[in-house]
Amino acid sequence: MASIAEEAFSNIRCVKSFAMEETESRLHNQESDKLKERNIYLAAGIGVFQAGSNFFLNGIVLSILYFGGQRISTNEMSAGNLMAFMVASQTIQVRKP
Repeated sequence: MASIAEEAFSNIRCVKSFAMEETESRLHNQESDKLKERNIYLAAGIGVFQAGSNFFLNGIVLSILYFGGQRISTNEMSAGNLMAFMVASQTIQVRKP
């Protein structure tokens, strides 16, 4: 889209002399629509990825709590050990920019 606009602006005298303003405007609008469609597709992909990764990571936490709770109820593990494991697993999940 930027290259089409740059070409039209750099050759503005030719565009005006051949009365091609309408054609250039239509071409710019077509490229703008293509860009909008690509951005929508990209946003949908990012949304699916974020939802999937959050679902997966929260599933891990839920699993740890469920199985850890079972072990606590049978006295195979203490609550402190479960919390230490939870903190360790959360530390692994932290994303660094």
